[in-house]
Amino acid sequence: MLSKNVAHYAWIPVLAVATLVHATGFRPGHEWGADYAWNWAQAVSLLDGTTEEIAAQGAFRLREMPDLIIGPAVYPWGYPAILAIGHAIWGHSVDAMKTYMLGFYMAGFAVFYLIIRNRIAPLPAAAILAVVAFAPSFFDVKNSLRSEAPFFFLFMLAIYLIARHYKDANRPAPWQSILLGLTVFFAYWTRSHGVVLLAPLLLAQLLQRRFSPIPYLVFAACVGMTKLLPGDTSYLGSGHLAGFSEAPANTLWKNVHFYLLAPGSHFAATDTVRIVIGCAVHGLAALGAFKRRRDDLILLAACAAYASILAIYPFRQARFLFPVMPFLFYFACHGLQSGRIRALVASSAALACIVITLIKWTGDRPPIEGPYTPEAKAFFDYVKTTDPGSVFLFWKPRSLTFYGERRAFFRTETACPAQRVAIYTASHRPAFKRRNTALEKLAVGPPLFENHSFRVFRTSCDGGNTR
Repeated sequence: MLSKNVAHYAWIPVLAVATLVHATGFRPGHEWGADYAWNWAQAVSLLDGTTEEIAAQGAFRLREMPDLIIGPAVYPWGYPAILAIGHAIWGHSVDAMKTYMLGFYMAGFAVFYLIIRNRIAPLPAAAILAVVAFAPSFFDVKNSLRSEAPFFFLFMLAIYLIARHYKDANRPAPWQSILLGLTVFFAYWTRSHGVVLLAPLLLAQLLQRRFSPIPYLVFAACVGMTKLLPGDTSYLGSGHLAGFSEAPANTLWKNVHFYLLAPGSHFAATDTVRIVIGCAVHGLAALGAFKRRRDDLILLAACAAYASILAIYPFRQARFLFPVMPFLFYFACHGLQSGRIRALVASSAALACIVITLIKWTGDRPPIEGPYTPEAKAFFDYVKTTDPGSVFLFWKPRSLTFYGERRAFFRTETACPAQRVAIYTASHRPAFKRRNTALEKLAVGPPLFENHSFRVFRTSCDGGNTR
């Protein structure tokens, strides 16, 4: 058994090795997911001073896709602002941006350890950190440029500051309250789910019986200033929180069932193992939460507030659970009976995660089929040669607008914009066979551009009718 002094610093090599493994384990390229592309386009518009233009392009896409909403016209500007910093330094380098986002993940893991280091023995604390930092699924998640990275860091930082605010016997200095308000705001501005952080903050102040309006005033002032940017920057009317109004009646049960099993999806591929891990983690976490209901009330409030959003949010993805996943394992560890068992189980789980991740690290990492392949680059280069007023029908319209610098939308039926414009239909062959059959029905004449993966045809539209 490690001595207490050695165990106390075990988190440092854990985080250092995790950073090295993940930083050298990226796959080349990026997937086709267009959320990141539009956030990146907004980031570039911040640097170029073209935010109104990017908002207009987003509004055009929504107008031409009334029955197929794939995202708001403009995302909250928090994540684009973070991406803009990276773009200003490294330019359009997807590998540099991945490393940049990895830094937020690792900073979030470090803050998480600071939160739990005095709440559990050093060895289990370091083991829990290893479990989440070396989670097999995270080895693949880090290849995507998603807002989860900065949101994870800001979520953890806000909880850390709120917990310190609650434990501090003295009234926090004004600058501390301002920092707390800014952190909560930036978490919200990055992902709208961050608004739930106001709940543990209010609870901490009520338990202290020392209410301070400063964090709330800072939060409200910052939200007000976002109105200077185009688009629905409150994000309450178009995006994550807007989906609540469209949630079907059975959403709650489906979400609860999905997220009960979600922890297992981070560690296993088979359904049986996922069910066993998911049930075990949540069962132990519930027991641990009951044991720690007084000492960790603020952490429980933050997790409960975030879980309440996921429970009624109509879109389900395992990655949405990631900000509270470390706390699930923390409380699950407390659910075990003795300190010796906690250390043994946590260390065994950490070792298993490290071994699986290292196996993936030493394996092949082929390029990701997406917008950074040579065929895609040639396609986007051709798109840029068309008239600036051209419009494309493409299955990933936001990606085409970002990489090809032309307006785009997608429909499954043969329809064109109402105004007279030059219309091209572009097919991505690997995806075209599955979902875009209608697009080439608009084609007029032979392909204007063609390679192994893409084809571009001209169409003629007048008043919404194809000729």
